[in-house]
Amino acid sequence: MLQRCRPAGRLFCFALTISTGACVVVGAGAKALAARPGGSKSLAAAKPVAEPAPRAASPVPQSGPTLTSVIDTVYSASGTPAAGTLVITWPAFTTASGTAVAPGELDVTLGTNGALNVQLMPNVGATPANVYYSVVYQLQPNEVRTEFWVVPTTSPVTLAQVRTTPGSGTAAQPVSMQYVNTQLALKANDNAVVHLANAETITGTKSFTTPPNVPTPVGEGDVANKGYVDNAIGNVGAGNFYPAPMAAVY
Repeated sequence: MLQRCRPAGRLFCFALTISTGACVVVGAGAKALAARPGGSKSLAAAKPVAEPAPRAASPVPQSGPTLTSVIDTVYSASGTPAAGTLVITWPAFTTASGTAVAPGELDVTLGTNGALNVQLMPNVGATPANVYYSVVYQLQPNEVRTEFWVVPTTSPVTLAQVRTTPGSGTAAQPVSMQYVNTQLALKANDNAVVHLANAETITGTKSFTTPPNVPTPVGEGDVANKGYVDNAIGNVGAGNFYPAPMAAVY
């Protein structure tokens, strides 16, 4: 039985010997190829290696337009530092330097002790003309007021430097209540002016820079114009007259 198993064992050893020899030959061939001039290049060509893609250059950051800082302290009607929010809105406009500004809204919360610090695009000399920032103060307790700002290019500025009263622009430009009240204060009351119609009594001395033009008098108290007087004198007889009263002649 031992003799029968021996041929199989010999075949196994033979196959193992051939495999080992093949590995030795392949390893030696690789070493020889690497030892030749340019051998490493041949190996690299035989087995390509993926190289990392070059990184794209980072974009250069663009500097934004110059803003104006409005820095001040906001007080409530009682004179104490205010607390609350300022709602700032504006229409579309183009600055004097040519920067286009889209319409928008900005909510600014006041800091400690009513501190205000907000940055805005300057609208002095903007197009269209007379563009304003509309600012609604929503303060506590329950205090709401509105004002309008014109922001210059100099920075920083205070509230006194940006507050304005609209009204010098087009007829469609909204105006503040302060502007309306100011204009109404300049008007004359209806009972203190002379009207074109109806009977009225005028008191005081009136001086005319040009002669007034009046119609032909009818009543005894009417003002006589020059034409009426000249015509009346023309109808008087010529010659010498005795002074009145006539009874003194006799």
